[in-house]
Amino acid sequence: MLQLQIARDTCTKCGLCAKDCVTNIIDLDSGYPHIPAEKEKFCLKCKHCLAICPTAALSILGKKPEQSRELKGNLPDPQQLETLIKGRRSIRHYKNENLEPELMQRLLYLTIRGNLQASVYRYCTGARSSS
Repeated sequence: MLQLQIARDTCTKCGLCAKDCVTNIIDLDSGYPHIPAEKEKFCLKCKHCLAICPTAALSILGKKPEQSRELKGNLPDPQQLETLIKGRRSIRHYKNENLEPELMQRLLYLTIRGNLQASVYRYCTGARSSS
């Protein structure tokens, strides 16, 4: 359960939370933001919606806006940022097995819905020959 809560007394219905949602699961059809139950599984739990709300009217995953750290005055200096970026490198070791079809569909949905760049995706099944 995502525990999305909207403070109706402070929500201005600006739609920034829905616009910023990478997976486009926040609906505004009732005026106030909400996430339909069938779309909850696509939430990345990134809390961008909470961060972007200009009136701090949105809470999600049990996190309230007042629990967040203010960005102003809390950003890393250039050397700290360089260290953070260097530490984010990754190496991937792939397994010689297929993903469950349901998981693959979810990943494809998230990738296509959240990516505004022109991209081509290839979904391969079966083992690759070593020759």
